[in-house]
Amino acid sequence: MNYIKLIRILVLVCVLVPFSNATVVNNQAESFTTSDSINIAYDVYYDNAVNNAPMLVISPAFGSALVRVGQRDTADYFAQLGYFVINVDTRGKGASGGVDNMGAKKCIELTEVFTDVKTKYPSYTNDLKYIGGGSGGGGTAMQCITRYPDFFNGAFSMFGLSNYSLWWVNFPIYRTDIEGIMDSDTPLTEHEKYESRNSYFGVQNINTPLIMMHNAGDTIVGVIQSRQMNTSLKSLDKDVEYYENSIIHGEVVGHSYLDNISLFLETKTNNINLQSKDTLKVLGTLFTKSFGVDYNNVNKVGDVIYNRVVSDEDNYILTTRSYTGSVELSFYNKEPSTTYYLTYQDGSYIQNISNSNGDVYFLIDDLGDYVLSETIQDAINEYSVVSGSNSVKIWSRKNVSGKVVVQ
Repeated sequence: MNYIKLIRILVLVCVLVPFSNATVVNNQAESFTTSDSINIAYDVYYDNAVNNAPMLVISPAFGSALVRVGQRDTADYFAQLGYFVINVDTRGKGASGGVDNMGAKKCIELTEVFTDVKTKYPSYTNDLKYIGGGSGGGGTAMQCITRYPDFFNGAFSMFGLSNYSLWWVNFPIYRTDIEGIMDSDTPLTEHEKYESRNSYFGVQNINTPLIMMHNAGDTIVGVIQSRQMNTSLKSLDKDVEYYENSIIHGEVVGHSYLDNISLFLETKTNNINLQSKDTLKVLGTLFTKSFGVDYNNVNKVGDVIYNRVVSDEDNYILTTRSYTGSVELSFYNKEPSTTYYLTYQDGSYIQNISNSNGDVYFLIDDLGDYVLSETIQDAINEYSVVSGSNSVKIWSRKNVSGKVVVQ
C-alpha cells in the first residue's frame, strides 16, 4: 500500500477547529465489543453542564489507522454546540480490532456504540442519534443510513465518497490503496462487490435527512460524488440539503461550516418511519425496525420488496443476484416467547422461539441459484413465517446480470 498517499489523506482529513474554554470534557479511552466480537475504541466529548444531549457519532475517513486522533478537535467543537459526540476508530483503524473492509461492516459499530454510550452516560444523552463524517467518513455515514434506513435522525457528509467505483475510475492515483482493501479486485472485475459499498447504488433506501457539502474543485474526492447523490435524492423527494463551497478537502476554516451542519441537524428530531410497503436495497445487509436481512456475504446485493398492510399477512419478497449462500432473517416486535415456523414450499420447516422482546431469527442455509423470468411473480422457493393468522412470505430469485457499467 502506498503509505505516502495514506499519510497525505490523514493530514487532509484532520478538520481544523480551535479549542475553546467551554465546559467540554472528554474520555479518550472508551471501548466496547460489537455483536460480531470486534473490540472498538472510541472517544466521547460532551459538555458536563448539559443533560440529555443528542448523540452524534463521527465516522472516520478512508486510508488511515489514526483518524480518530485527527478528528478530536472537530468532536470538541460539536460538543460545544450541544452534542454528545462519539468519535470512533472503526474496525481495522487506530486502536480498534478487526479488518477494514471499505465500510462493509463498519455500520455495526457505528450503530451499536449508541447502546454502550447510553449505558455509560445515561444522564448526559437523549435518544436522538446523528451520524456524519468527511471524505470516506462521509461515505460511511451515507452507507449507514442506507443499510439502517430508519435508525438515525439525521446525517451529514463533507466531501463524501458515495461511489467507490467512480472514485476508482476518476482518480487512478488512489487505485492501489482502494484495491489493497478490496482484495486486489477492481470495479471492472467485481462490480457487485463495489456496488455493495456504494451508497449511491442504494439511494432509494435513504429516508434520513442528509446535509452534504463539497468543493467544486476537490482534487481528492470529485464533486460529482455529492452532485450525483443530491440529484438522485431530490428526484426521489428526499430530505436533503447540498452546498458547494471553497473549503479545502478535510479542512474547515473557522466554524461556519460546522455551524451550518448543526443548524440543519437540530431541526431533525422526528423518528424515521418507513412506508408500509416499499422496495429496499440490500447492500450485504439491511436492518430496519421491523425486519433484517443479512446475506452473510458483504459483497452481495439484492432487494426486499415488502408489504405490511395486506389483510391477513405481511409479504416479503427477497431477491438476490447469483447468490447461493446462507441468509439470516430477523423479524422484530412480534409476539414474545412464541414459536414461529419458517415453512418451505415442500412442506418442510424450521422453527424458532421469539425472545422476550418479540424478536425471532432464522437461518436459511442456502437460498439456491434459480434462473427466473424478469417478473417477480414468477419467483420460486417460497418461505413463510407463521404464527396464528400472521405470516411472512419470502421468495428468492436470481437476477440475470447485464453489462457491467461503472457509473
